[in-house]
Amino acid sequence: ESASVHWDFKKVTLSDEGLYECIAVSSAGTGQAQTFFDVSEPPPIIQVPTNVTVAPGERAVLVCLVISAVDYNLTWQRNGRDIRLADSARIRTLANLSLELRSVKTGDAGEYRCMVSN
Repeated sequence: ESASVHWDFKKVTLSDEGLYECIAVSSAGTGQAQTFFDVSEPPPIIQVPTNVTVAPGERAVLVCLVISAVDYNLTWQRNGRDIRLADSARIRTLANLSLELRSVKTGDAGEYRCMVSN
């Protein structure tokens, strides 16, 4: 005879990760097999609170809120390029990873992307 047995995890957590062993015992003997269950973190969740509008010469701060259970890397992009390659005297990433643009110029207007990976 043969059988198929399944173990369903209703809600997977990091603590479920590890080595699992299945042992089958019958009158014909004992069989066993092992498998490693790898739990990967989901990608970070990004929330952008609002668009930012300022007058030329003012300071703008672009915020990107990140929800992640593990460490992540955050970069800001504009026109598909890393913002760190721009005018570093006026544009910088703050300690909370928000993007600060000082003395905003009309040419600074446009779409900025917050890119996050873990």
